[in-house]
Amino acid sequence: VSPKTKLVYTIHNICPHGMKEAERSSYNPVFAKALSLFDHFIVHTERTKKDVCADLGIESDEVSVIYHGVFTPQNFEFKPTTLQKKKINLIMYGNQNWYKGTDVFVKSLCYLEDSIKSRINVTICGATGNEYLKDLQSIEAGVNIEWIPTFVDDDLLYSKINESDIIVLPYRRISQSGVLLLALATNRFIITSDLPTFKETLKDFDSDLFFRSEDPVDMARLISMYINNKVDEISMLDNIKELQNLYSWSQSAKDTLCLYNTLVK
Repeated sequence: VSPKTKLVYTIHNICPHGMKEAERSSYNPVFAKALSLFDHFIVHTERTKKDVCADLGIESDEVSVIYHGVFTPQNFEFKPTTLQKKKINLIMYGNQNWYKGTDVFVKSLCYLEDSIKSRINVTICGATGNEYLKDLQSIEAGVNIEWIPTFVDDDLLYSKINESDIIVLPYRRISQSGVLLLALATNRFIITSDLPTFKETLKDFDSDLFFRSEDPVDMARLISMYINNKVDEISMLDNIKELQNLYSWSQSAKDTLCLYNTLVK
């Protein structure tokens, strides 16, 4: 290897998806040892940088924050949506599992008032383990839920999102979410838990537009706010447009190239 060669590692998520907290004590030292082979690191949020340095013992000046680009579907245009209508459609998409908080979402529906339940339809799509699916379907939510518990290809996914008005992300833990970055590209309303990385990514959202992670009652509160049209619809969609520009792949590429040039000088 040339003495000028620098190895750069991009850490999208600090821990593998679905890793239990008890497993981190054995995982972190092994991961940290592997990372010692690299000269520099890229993460996507300031919060992730803080966690990487604290959990893996990496020096702050060895980590650069470069935003992850928004996933913009090609050859598909999402139609405009509004909350000014009788029926509101909510969707949660992606592989469904515990760390994504699918159960938190379904439980939150139980706490909605009947007047809210009658005004919403819910779609939950994406590969779901059989046992987890049984647990989810056993919850008496009192809401019409369309289940698609298998892999969903892009065409069907975009079609389902196009039919929706609100995208929900009730995650328990994540460093950065591709699901969230796709949601930004769709010009839909977005409901997420208050994970620090989500709040940082959605930096223009008011604090009351996040619900407490793992709290289905607080999630129900936030859903009700949207259904009762107690959010500033125009402001939120304008914020999403601004975030689309901020998280452009073009800018991410420029920032990455700038970092590479700096490292080899």
